[in-house]
Order: sequence, then C-alpha cells, then structure tokens
Amino acid sequence: MRLPARAVWSLVASLAWLGAIVNAAGVLEVDLVFPRNETYAPPTYMPVIFAFRNPELARHVRPTAQRST
Repeated sequence: MRLPARAVWSLVASLAWLGAIVNAAGVLEVDLVFPRNETYAPPTYMPVIFAFRNPELARHVRPTAQRST
C-alpha cells in the first residue's frame, strides 16, 4: 500500500515542479476560450474569455482587444 501512495506523491511533486519551471521561464501564455456551437445557443453577443499565464509580462506586449459591431 505504501508504494502506490509514494508513486502518486512523486507524480504530484514532479508536476508541481514542472509547473514552477514553466512559470519561471518568462513565457507569456494567452488562451482564448469560447463555447462550442453544439453546446451554446448563438445569441447576439458571444462570450469570449482571455486567460493569461504570467500576466505581469503582458505589460511589455501591451495587449488590446476591440469589438466591432
């Protein structure tokens, strides 16, 4: 029973360590999230979500977003 628990904790620790390396690498990641057509009835305005990883680096890029009708 101890071996599987140790393996799980080792996996969790290595994933956390990998996440720390990605965040420390100075990489700005921008994700765009929006609903799929099969799961969302199209309204007049469709919601769009921008997600930033390491947002403190975004000030160097000066991102902007505009909506036109």
